[in-house]
Amino acid sequence: MPYVNIPESRLTGAIAKQVGSIQDVATQKVYGLVNDTVQKIRREACPNLQAVERLQQRINSVQSSISSIQRKVDKFQKLANTIEPIISTIETILILIKVLPIPQSVPPGFGLPVGFSMVQSDLLHMAKEKIKQGKDDIAGIVALIQTPIANIQMYNNILSRINVVTQGCRVEGVLRREVAQGRLTNTRLKQLGIINDKNEYIFSRQGANLFENFDFTRRANVYENNKAIRPVFDENGKDITPKQLTGREKLQNANNDLLNSLTKLNSGLSNIDGVISEDAKNSIKSFLDTFKTPTEEDKVFNNKFNYLAPNGENYTLVIKIDQNSPEIAPRRFAVAVDKSGVEIIKGPKSFSSSVDVLLNELKFRIDNQLP
Repeated sequence: MPYVNIPESRLTGAIAKQVGSIQDVATQKVYGLVNDTVQKIRREACPNLQAVERLQQRINSVQSSISSIQRKVDKFQKLANTIEPIISTIETILILIKVLPIPQSVPPGFGLPVGFSMVQSDLLHMAKEKIKQGKDDIAGIVALIQTPIANIQMYNNILSRINVVTQGCRVEGVLRREVAQGRLTNTRLKQLGIINDKNEYIFSRQGANLFENFDFTRRANVYENNKAIRPVFDENGKDITPKQLTGREKLQNANNDLLNSLTKLNSGLSNIDGVISEDAKNSIKSFLDTFKTPTEEDKVFNNKFNYLAPNGENYTLVIKIDQNSPEIAPRRFAVAVDKSGVEIIKGPKSFSSSVDVLLNELKFRIDNQLP
């Protein structure tokens, strides 16, 4: 709206440009990652270990872009939270000014000059416009960050799938290496269920299972489960058509399969049938567990471990290890702790080696699940 006493605000316009720019970059990186790499994994078995490591580096680059959006969104959310109490203060002052009795007179009478009342009236109008402008800015900021917030969750969901595929392929790659070096046998892996009856590693199917009927467009739209399935009935006419799983269900199943496989490896790589493979177990563990635990200095000087939620509460973010996960490749999760030291909300458990992945998932839950 045009203002009479104050200039137009350019705040939301400036924020829109910043959000749009970084969001476009992240979208194109995710699009390239999905369509250049994941589609190939969907069609073929796991690539070799070197190729998987290059894929992991690319994933880390995409995650960095997503984290950049998250930091911008956090900053803009805090800006809106900062404006709100200022507007409330102006509203309170405005009420006080309105009820303040000011006697008037034309000089040389008793009371204040009429001109003073005119100045007071202009100040009141200016305050009203400032209040309206501040509220418009808050509404504009909140509206602008809704799209990147939704996209961040979508990006993280896609990367969560890719990370499961990558982790599985990394396991397969290092197992193949250990077999080639004679520290592990295919017979032992078959006993553990890691290699099936077709002599295929079970990890090579994860990409196909997770990204079946999945499409991610340049406009950041995700399409899934769009393939028609012909109904199937048993001899009694009962509909036994296989259920189409949602993306979340597919990811949960893939995570469970990976967890079960790693648990088998963790307990099964030992001195059995004269095969000494403890070295193989240690080799796999050192290769897979590449998580860089945050230092105390990181926690103190890095703002990403502190989060001001939309409800105005400030939380400390802590990374913890899932005690029920296999030692060979432990899962981790992030926890939000309030000022009293109470754990308020937990993020999902993940095999991801990225701190940012865990923190971003937790921040999304804070924004959408806490009152």
